[in-house]
Parts: sequence; C-alpha cells; structure tokens
Amino acid sequence: MTMRIQISVVVALAAAWIGAQGVLGAESGQPAAGRIAPPAVADLERRLRALDPRDAEAYFLLGEDVASEAVEPEHVELAKTLFVLAFELDRRQAAPSWVSASACLALAEVSRLERERRWLTALARTMDARQAPPDWNYADPIRISDETAYQAATAIGMLRSGHGRQARELLARPEIGAVVLRYETLLHPMGLPGETGRLTREAERWPCPECSNERVLRRPGVNPPELIPCPWCRGDPGIRLTMAEMVGQLRFESRLLAGVHRSWSAQVASDAGLPVRDPDPDELAPTLGVDASKVFWRSGRWTDQPESGQAGL
Repeated sequence: MTMRIQISVVVALAAAWIGAQGVLGAESGQPAAGRIAPPAVADLERRLRALDPRDAEAYFLLGEDVASEAVEPEHVELAKTLFVLAFELDRRQAAPSWVSASACLALAEVSRLERERRWLTALARTMDARQAPPDWNYADPIRISDETAYQAATAIGMLRSGHGRQARELLARPEIGAVVLRYETLLHPMGLPGETGRLTREAERWPCPECSNERVLRRPGVNPPELIPCPWCRGDPGIRLTMAEMVGQLRFESRLLAGVHRSWSAQVASDAGLPVRDPDPDELAPTLGVDASKVFWRSGRWTDQPESGQAGL
C-alpha cells in the first residue's frame, strides 16, 4: 500500500511538472512538446494583444513582420489573417487609406497560387490604382497592318536568338521602329520607357563575335577535331533576359500579333479553366477563410470579444 502511494505521488508530481512546462512554454514564447514555435517577431504576443480595430495600419505592419519571419505554414496563415483584417478594417473607414490596397499586394506576395495572385492584384487596383503594378491592357488594340506587326515581332525574336544583324535591319525601317517606340513600355517589367534604345544597343552586339552564332568552336591542336562550347556566348547567343523581361517581350509580341490570351484554350492552359473572379472587396475575407468579425487576439486565438472570458482555451 505504501509503495502504491509513493508511486501515485511521483506520477502526480511528474504530471504537475509537465503541465507547468507546457504553461511556461506558452507564456515565455518557447514551444512546448508538439507545438509550433512562433515566428521570430519581437514582442509578438504583446503586439497581437495590443491590436486595436481603430488602427488598421498596425495590423498591416505586424503582418509584414510576421510574413518576413515566417518559416512554417502556420506563420504564413497568421500573416494572411493580419493582412485580411487590415484590409477589412481600413475599408470600413469613412476615408480608406493606402492600407487596403497594400494589404492586397502583401497577400499576393505570400500566395502560392498564380490565379489568386492575379485576383489580389486586380483587387488592389480597384482599391487604389497607385498601389497596383502597371496595367498592360491598353483600351485600344494596336492598329497597324498585319505585315508591320509581324515584322516588329520578328525583330524582337531575332534579337532574342542572337541574330542582331537581321534585327537591326528591321528596326531601322521607319514603320517598325515607330511601332516599337510607341509600345516600348510593354517590354519593361515596370512599364518604363527606354527599351528601344536598349534593344538597338543589344542588336549591335550580335551575332556572337567569337563563333558567329555557331555556338561551338574547334579546340586547337586536337586531333581528331573536338568541338567545345563558345566561351563568349556560352553556346546561347542573344540578349540576356530576366524572367520578367522575357515575359515583357512575349507580352509585346502577343499584343502585336493580337494574341489569344483571353481564349478558352489559353485559359485552360494557364489555370485549368477555372472561372475568372471579379475583384469584389466583399469576397476577400471569405475566399481566404478569415472571419473578419474576429479582430481581437485573446488567449492565443482570434475573437470578437475585446476581453475573452474563456482564458486558457
């Protein structure tokens, strides 16, 4: 009997110690067993509890800090919730500020789905056009002859493949040079002018001065003959482009050639034919699964009560 009592006391003491460790972990910000460590944001718990629905900017700024330190899916979800709440609280104001549009763009940054990023960017534009990226959709189509459009698009393609001489000849034609100059902002990721001059300079560099676009050279003094990649162009002649610049050139060519980027087949190829959502502000919170009525952080969760009476849950 005495042994049983001693064992019971030991078990009880051990259970109490483990429980204390769990509470300590929760209070000190250290992860208890089976819990996800919070993002490394200074005073995170205090800042969450201090959030006031009258200050939408504070939700947005804390969301930025959480997103920058996010290493777990739970961290990203917390950042998304903060951005959505910032959006909702700001647009409820009599005079919404920059926060609404910025929250949409921040959500687009952390989203993993391309179609969701496009929708959020469009929603940002409806809230504040100044906060959105350049709008590439001209109201009027490019009105030029089919032949001129084809030759202008061909000039860009020639330059991309390293055929600078042919590209220069096409760009030197007045009607083609005028088209490229008129719509050159389509070529730049940020919609800035000056791309015509860059293209002209790049055309002067090609074909490859070492291999003349053959891509390979004969290794000297080797028998039988051995071919090696050209050290100047590395076997890939043509203008060096970032992904954003490549998209710009393809966008430019698509506009020139009246591309079918709005066709059913193009949509199926890009997003499996999912319906296009209108940029409706009322749809943001439901789409991202956030209850916009719960704006207070209490006892480790969101609630609609300023002071939760359910401490410990």
